[in-house]
Amino acid sequence: MNKQLDTKEAKGKPELYTVLPADKKAVADVGSKMCPICNKNKSLNNYYKYFSKSRQKYRYSNYCKPCARENSKPRAKKHFEDNREQKLQYAKDYRKQNPEKIKKLSAKFTKKYREELQDCYVAEFASKSLKCSTKEIHENPELLQAYKNNMNLKRQIRNYGKK
Repeated sequence: MNKQLDTKEAKGKPELYTVLPADKKAVADVGSKMCPICNKNKSLNNYYKYFSKSRQKYRYSNYCKPCARENSKPRAKKHFEDNREQKLQYAKDYRKQNPEKIKKLSAKFTKKYREELQDCYVAEFASKSLKCSTKEIHENPELLQAYKNNMNLKRQIRNYGKK
């Protein structure tokens, strides 16, 4: 059925080209791709697109969007556990080599947390005034909410009449 058309040397390995007869259709359409998780043939609109630096072109991800969303966290967790030592060492080295960048990012996020009164910022603030750990503050959500309300009220009083 399939005829061998040509053999081409690419990086030392032969690459075979085959031609399908006119009466046979290819299993996969040019505008579709098979997801290895759900084993369904879906259009390329159902795949995330990313830029491949090594190939210098845009490519489609291996998994369709629903499967990628559903399975990304367990895959990432497994990858981190498999490469835990290397990941932690890389992070440690990065922090050591880029202290100014880390300081700048830390200040940016602290400002954001302060403006939005996120739980981590409120817990840190409350732990300083109560002289206890942030873990104890997080274990008591009523206390966390009371501090958050208190901080909001102080901000409203301070900003009253400024506008």
